[in-house]
Amino acid sequence: MNFFNRVLDGISKKGKNNLQSDYSANAFLLKPLWFAAGADPYLLKKGTYSDQVKMACMGGTVYATALLAFISGSFAIQTIFFPKDSTSWSVYLFGVIWAHYF
Repeated sequence: MNFFNRVLDGISKKGKNNLQSDYSANAFLLKPLWFAAGADPYLLKKGTYSDQVKMACMGGTVYATALLAFISGSFAIQTIFFPKDSTSWSVYLFGVIWAHYF
């Protein structure tokens, strides 16, 4: 039985609050997203499922913004400073710095 079937079974048997028990099934995905959102994992583990998902979505938005910043910074530096068919490691280094600080 996969994760979604277990969730649906929990809703039908015990109501919406049973979703908290499935925290351990996807904890490896939630913790990095909560960290990026700046949330406290201790409080979220005890909180409602909707709060856990809300913070995970905020963290996903932060990671998506950083990824787009990396791509745009790398592309800008490569376009301005390097010939058309060459790439240097400094392009990717600048992309990481750009994504981290901006």
